[in-house]
Amino acid sequence: MIALGGLSIIGQLVAVMFVGTSLLRDDRARTVELIQMTGVPRASYFSARFAAGYLLSLFTLLATVVALVVGYQMPWLPANSLGPMPWSAFAMATGALIAPNLFFGAAMVAASIAFTRSMKYTVVAVVSVLVLHNVGNTMTHGASMLSAMLDPFAGQAMIQMADKWTADQLNSAIPLSGTFWLNRLFWLAVSTALAWGAYWRFGSLPDAGKAAHANSTTESAVPPIAHTPSVITVPRVGGWSEVIKAWHIARTEFAQYVSGVPFLCCVVLIAGVVAVYLLFERSIEGTPVYPLTHFMLRQIEAAIPLPISAILAFYSGEMIHREREERLASLVDAYPVSEGAWLAGKTLALLGLLTVLVDTGVMTAIGFQLLRDVTAIEPALYVQGALLIALPLGIFAVAALAMQLLAGNRMAGYALTALLGALPIGLAKLGVQDHLALFGTTPPIRYSDMSGFGSSLAAAGSFDLYWGVVGVALLLFASALHIRGDSDDARSRWALARVTFRNRRRCAWLASLMVVFAVTGAWIFYNTHLLNDIHPEESAQTRQATYEHNYRSLIKVPQPRVTDVNLSVDLHPSERRVCVDGIYLLTNESSQPIDTLIVSVDPTTNTTLHVMGMRSMSTDTMAGVIQIHLAAPIAPGQSLRMAFETTDERQGFTNNSEDDDLVADGTFLDNRLLPSIGYNHMRELTNARVRSAHGLPPYIAVMDATHPYVSDDAGRITFHAVVATDGDQTPLAPGRQVRAWRKDGRSYAEYVSERPMLNLYVFLSARWQVTRTTWKGVVIEVYADPKHPWNVNRIITALKDGLDAYGKAYGPYPLSEIRVAEFPSYRVFAQSFAGLIAYSEALGFTSHRDDPSGIDYPYFITAHEFAHQWWGHLLVPADAPGARLLTESMAQFSAIQLVDQHEHTSLNALLASERDAYQTGKQGLAEPEEPLDEVQRQDFVAYHKGALALMDYQRLAGAPLAEQTMRQFLIQYREKEAPYPLARDFIDALRASLPSSDHARVEAWSHRSGLPE
Repeated sequence: MIALGGLSIIGQLVAVMFVGTSLLRDDRARTVELIQMTGVPRASYFSARFAAGYLLSLFTLLATVVALVVGYQMPWLPANSLGPMPWSAFAMATGALIAPNLFFGAAMVAASIAFTRSMKYTVVAVVSVLVLHNVGNTMTHGASMLSAMLDPFAGQAMIQMADKWTADQLNSAIPLSGTFWLNRLFWLAVSTALAWGAYWRFGSLPDAGKAAHANSTTESAVPPIAHTPSVITVPRVGGWSEVIKAWHIARTEFAQYVSGVPFLCCVVLIAGVVAVYLLFERSIEGTPVYPLTHFMLRQIEAAIPLPISAILAFYSGEMIHREREERLASLVDAYPVSEGAWLAGKTLALLGLLTVLVDTGVMTAIGFQLLRDVTAIEPALYVQGALLIALPLGIFAVAALAMQLLAGNRMAGYALTALLGALPIGLAKLGVQDHLALFGTTPPIRYSDMSGFGSSLAAAGSFDLYWGVVGVALLLFASALHIRGDSDDARSRWALARVTFRNRRRCAWLASLMVVFAVTGAWIFYNTHLLNDIHPEESAQTRQATYEHNYRSLIKVPQPRVTDVNLSVDLHPSERRVCVDGIYLLTNESSQPIDTLIVSVDPTTNTTLHVMGMRSMSTDTMAGVIQIHLAAPIAPGQSLRMAFETTDERQGFTNNSEDDDLVADGTFLDNRLLPSIGYNHMRELTNARVRSAHGLPPYIAVMDATHPYVSDDAGRITFHAVVATDGDQTPLAPGRQVRAWRKDGRSYAEYVSERPMLNLYVFLSARWQVTRTTWKGVVIEVYADPKHPWNVNRIITALKDGLDAYGKAYGPYPLSEIRVAEFPSYRVFAQSFAGLIAYSEALGFTSHRDDPSGIDYPYFITAHEFAHQWWGHLLVPADAPGARLLTESMAQFSAIQLVDQHEHTSLNALLASERDAYQTGKQGLAEPEEPLDEVQRQDFVAYHKGALALMDYQRLAGAPLAEQTMRQFLIQYREKEAPYPLARDFIDALRASLPSSDHARVEAWSHRSGLPE
């Protein structure tokens, strides 16, 4: 139902087309006098035109609803891909959302037409309402009653009402909320008032001659193009003179429109939209950040494409059809100006308007930075970012002009333009992902202060050139249909086109464009299809399905365990290449001999294995499985060394900019790149729909207390690694740094584990600035990008407070060092390794705390990740559902406790954020909520509900008893090998510390859905 409500918002543009055209048709055709001679009252005339326009708009949207209903019945749709959609839901959406929302749009258009007699002002008004609707939702987020009542389309009322609904309810439930119906009544009254005002205004208009005169003067606040000999009449024809003519036309058109009141309103609108986004959307993944230039560009890119596209679409119709609609075409087309100069001038003028609009967004962002006392403004980055935003919009503008020329009619041209703009969205919904087939689109453009645009800049440039050529070719082709003078019937236009295409120069231009198109397309295809996988997610799913189909039967086959890891890691960030030479010590911890090694490798890497005593080897490159048959079995208790070489190289650019781990500055590679031993169930698909599509049975979670949560093939290991990288970077890995040195222009560092650690490690490399200190015998190091110094001290403070508080609550920190390292914001997450915490620049390093009573994210994120050194590293849960209660829930709870002790002013904000995050994660859930004691994939349960449940337990038990119970449980399983603890073991320990009267409450929050009250 919410989706159908969104359809009615798009319908506002349909109302402009039908209602606006209906009310202005006679004024534009200069036939008002003839209508008046019939004696039809002006008010009655308005009523009939308004009703006709509204009904046509409604029928258009109802046709879309019917198409959705029919599409839902298509036999090729997977049975489990859609929930129930009863007719009552469609009927309710039509009656309560589509019809009244469209009535509001029709009334708004009619009122604007009645008072301005200008389609130009009307389009500006409708676009402004749509943009301000989006802005209003942003500004009033959280103020439920206010945002629900101010939304003319009832979307906020629906969302708030459906906040706790499941996916089935979202498909089928009937809205009964009082707020929803109040919203409907209020905006129905507003719509009626607008329609009545338009009716009154039409009824009180002066006579037709004055109305027509008013219309002509209103439509052109600045007189039409001064088509005078002094402007475009040049004594010579052809060559450079045509360039001069094109420039004069562009300059005159641009000056006329840019100084007009409608366009000035558009400029103010764009500035306002960007300002609101900067004021109210100052976060990445919920974390407020400093107003850095790249974040400003991110917000501009989110704010302006849609309104600018609508503005460009409108002005494309104005530029192509204005002279003909004002009956000046015969005069203008009599001037000695070639078709090419005329079209080039119009195109340059439209691109000039685009430049003004994009620059408005940029200048608004710069002003925002200056008001926030940001002096590190990056002009060069603004220029790059503005070009990357403007180029796709420029391609759309050129295509919009082509659509107007193809249609030969303003409204038909708008329809074609809207269709062209919607086509990539529709194709993407149908599963088309290749940007070679999605008009005007490019892969996502990602930027990091650490590593810049990465490969996404080359991708965007290539696709912009590719689609730019298509746009110009469309315009050149469509211009052949443009007929000079007042005659514009289809037969004349196509007859002219046949003659025009005999022009060798035009054909040569089209041929040249097609050559550039083909060459650029081949270059993109080479990068996205040959050097890289065009569908990496689908390919990965296919490999995972093949892996499970062929090898899950081996899950119980005994395999040796990795007990020692020795690695030489050769990173080449500037070349986006890595080579790893490694040796695993494999120990048979089972009770039977093992004669076959099953090795799982990443199929996207090149991996070779070497084992002494190997009899034969079989390789499945598709699934990524190598089976080594040994000449002599490994006896119980015996060990075997396996050597391997793994190389991975990233080339070219991808279709979706997903290559974000091996980068020029800020590489982050974990040990999933390297071989693992035995069947790795973590590679199994878990999504029910995807499993069904690949012919897999329903997912059954593994429950194995003999294996730790993070690794199938190892318990605790000893670790040694020598990491090399480019000479201007610093290599990092878990463990204690033994030494660091430089050799042959390369930087090296050697790391060893201080005590047995989890089989979980990472390799990082970047140009960091290192801050070091010591706290109670523990070395603290923070590796931050030199441009992000603001939160380093907050991170260090959190580590110091954690060493004190966690050491007191859970036992002393077991290592001599703790490091925090920053990696690029291409990915937004944080992860804790043995003695090493890595998280994205977009989280703690660039986050900004505006409100002293708000959440201190650098402190809180660091506290959470540091708590994993106890809950996740010292205590490792079993490989079973509910393991995340002992890792993520306890880390989140511990971080809240640390905030309560040292940053008490933000505790209320933090708890409110936890509740909101839980509710947001639950909204629209397509599957049942996982119980806390069985949580696997649902982050909103593992992090937010888990933390709130443990806070509830602390309230019941009292802080001293709660701390004692958790400490005893951790000591019981501290660095313990199998059997590893289950979530139920922890819950039983908590329940045992409480009186029997509270046991039911513990069961309620641990085994049922919902939050503790």
